[in-house]
Amino acid sequence: MIQPLTDVWPALYYDGVTPQRQDVTLRLGPGDVSVEGEHVEALRWPYREIRIAQGEYAGEPVRLERGETSAVAIVVEDRRFLEAFRQFSPDSERTERPLGWRQIVLALLALAATAFGSYFWGAQTVGRAFAAVIPTSWEQRLGAAAENALAPDEVRCDDPDKQAAIEAIVSRIREAAPDSRYEYTVTVARGPMNAFAAPGGKIVVFDGLLQITDSAEELAGVLAHEIQHVEQRHSTQALFRQMTMSALLSAAGGDGGAWALDSGLLLSTLAHMRADEAAADREGLKALEAAGIDGRGMVKVFRKFANFEGALPSAASYLMTHPASEGRAAQLEAELSQVENQPLLPETAWGKIRRPCRN
Repeated sequence: MIQPLTDVWPALYYDGVTPQRQDVTLRLGPGDVSVEGEHVEALRWPYREIRIAQGEYAGEPVRLERGETSAVAIVVEDRRFLEAFRQFSPDSERTERPLGWRQIVLALLALAATAFGSYFWGAQTVGRAFAAVIPTSWEQRLGAAAENALAPDEVRCDDPDKQAAIEAIVSRIREAAPDSRYEYTVTVARGPMNAFAAPGGKIVVFDGLLQITDSAEELAGVLAHEIQHVEQRHSTQALFRQMTMSALLSAAGGDGGAWALDSGLLLSTLAHMRADEAAADREGLKALEAAGIDGRGMVKVFRKFANFEGALPSAASYLMTHPASEGRAAQLEAELSQVENQPLLPETAWGKIRRPCRN
């Protein structure tokens, strides 16, 4: 066995009974994982009884579960832990199971603790902590509720050419990173110059945004940025920072009627912090170049947003949730590779794609 960098890791312990998390020390042993903490009775988990329920994908912590339910869990923020864990337990596997009633009760308790925790940890920390431990299936339900609130059926665009072009761009970006946990769906709708990424892989593009693009590469720049918000769970964290417990539970439970929200409020809720925007810019550009898409399109469209700032009322919608600026465009331009790429969707008449929806 190759000795890992360390066999001792700081972790968080969830006992499945109370909503509190406890700081613990996790130690990797030859046959089991031992956990100790000031307020946690020492315990040992044999490797054969442990599941890796989360941690396979970039930007998420490692979550270990034991037993028939996922209520009891250990979360390690340092992703290097996963490699060390597998050195001791090479037969470990990642699983994700349907939600059971104990999970729902635990989530209810955890969400009830959000308001309390905000006073002591701050909304940012609370949002990150809860987003890290919810199942992907909950993210998908939250995303579907947000999508329905911001792009209801009556404003959706019935244009197969637009839909096909956008889906082709998303597929091209995702093919270069096939290990994503999410299945992406894109909705095109009538609306202002905006696009947003909701949890779980839901992306909405409004025709007001399409109208300012001059190429598939420019739209790809926006989509790559939005995809990174999903991959890094920025949108999930934003919802946990801002939404009420009842709204989150209604959305996660699939009760769309109970989660009827003002679209302006929801857009504001999905606004991201500056660090999140910078990360989505940086990783989005990397994703474009990995997919063989010219990153200059991303620079061009962001520069358009910067030029629109203060000039067009329609720009306010996008700028409210995506603080575009010349500085961001300049930073992206400095990070561009010098690789020449083939045109994206060369057979597509882009003038047709950018026209307003007619239905």
